[in-house]
Amino acid sequence: MLGAAFATALGSNAAWSTAYEEGSLAGILHVALLPAGQGFSRFLLVILAFSVTANIAPGLYSFALSTQITLPFDFIVRVPRFIYSVLATAVLIPIAIVGARRFYDALTNFLALISCVGLPYL
Repeated sequence: MLGAAFATALGSNAAWSTAYEEGSLAGILHVALLPAGQGFSRFLLVILAFSVTANIAPGLYSFALSTQITLPFDFIVRVPRFIYSVLATAVLIPIAIVGARRFYDALTNFLALISCVGLPYL
């Protein structure tokens, strides 16, 4: 709902439109939070950025557990589970950096891929 409100306000708020063109969603959030104060708005943006880690952690744990299940037993015993999470993060960070440059294109392509994968199961 918050995203819909921001998208609706872009047409009528010139400052938000400029912020979106220059800094995408982070720009809008920064400009929207500026009435709370420059320092406090930056603090909230940092907290928001750190909250992404909490959203990614369950997926990385699930990846590590799934990888251990699919690999042979002798290999599983030698490699601790957190190593798989570190490897997944090492792959995830460069993909995220590249994807952030063209977020909309990456999102639409990913959603199209998910819909194609799910079609045979419908």
